[in-house]
Parts: sequence; C-alpha cells; structure tokens
Amino acid sequence: MKKIFIPFLGIHLFILSTMKAQSDEEKVIINLSDQIFAWEVADKFDALEDIFHDLFIVMGSDGAAQTKREYIALLRSGNFIHNDRGV
Repeated sequence: MKKIFIPFLGIHLFILSTMKAQSDEEKVIINLSDQIFAWEVADKFDALEDIFHDLFIVMGSDGAAQTKREYIALLRSGNFIHNDRGV
C-alpha cells in the first residue's frame, strides 16, 4: 500500500504545484460577487442600484431573464428568499 500511496502523493503534489493561483483580477471579481451577495441578503437595494449597470441582466435557475429593475423589484418584494449560495 505504501508503494502505491507515495507515487500518488507525488502526483497529487505535482498537480497542486502547477495549478494557477487566482489572479488579482479574479480576486477582485470574487470579492465583488461576495459583496453583491451580502447586499442582496441584507436588503441593501440602493447599493445594488448603484453597482448594477443599466443593461444588467440576471438569468434565473428556470432560464428566465430579468432586467436590473425587475430583479431588484423581485428582491424588494420579499417573495424571493436569497440567503444561501448552496444549490
């Protein structure tokens, strides 16, 4: 078992060492996504109005598209619970 495990560990470490870390740009986008999610959960609609472009479109899990105005209206309505990123 050790003879199998050691090479596997070596391959695993090699793969991990060659994986690209997140670029600075990717980190900025991920942080912005986290901030937008926090605003959605905290009902910070003014912040969302400011950050979303006027041509913003969101696709729902059912495939329906919503404009910025429609999406924020849905969040404001209270009929949409958005408190978890889990699927």
